[in-house]
Amino acid sequence: MDGGGTALHCALNLELFQPWPALSHLVDEYPMVIAIASYLTVLLQVAFPFVLFGRLKYPVLTVLLGMHIGIAVLLGLPLFSGAMIIADAVFLPDRFYAFLPRLWRHAARRTGVWRPSGGIRIGTSAGQAQRTQPEASSHSGRAAGHCACVLDLGDSETRLRALIGYPRPRGLPLSGGHADTGSA
Repeated sequence: MDGGGTALHCALNLELFQPWPALSHLVDEYPMVIAIASYLTVLLQVAFPFVLFGRLKYPVLTVLLGMHIGIAVLLGLPLFSGAMIIADAVFLPDRFYAFLPRLWRHAARRTGVWRPSGGIRIGTSAGQAQRTQPEASSHSGRAAGHCACVLDLGDSETRLRALIGYPRPRGLPLSGGHADTGSA
């Protein structure tokens, strides 16, 4: 980028980076916005390591997400933008990734794409899964009453717990039949 902030202007006028020429020409009609976007891009990329552990991390990540979506649409570089969005997503907190499945289910229910089926029974209007007491015949020989609150998932419970990293409740027998006393 030169001193005038014209890097985006130059890229928008290259035929190689014009997947939608009309959109590129429309954006190119606003030179002040292009100059601000060019300087803001450089500023955010340079400042990001310094705000990584501060309060400005999430606003900067939001602007970087918007910038990479803009690069994908305006310049026709979706693979680059996708890779950069994934690389930036590394800095999001764990609670964001824990929230994503709930957000996905909520959106799927609203659009009518998802229908509950299988061992999980949807109970209340808040969408909470109905919690049931495990039966003595299920869960590979575990006695009923060992776990006070378990989703009744049948044979897939162990695989689901392993997949999401949910710890096995104390007191449940191991595969060899020995009970875990909880003492280390």
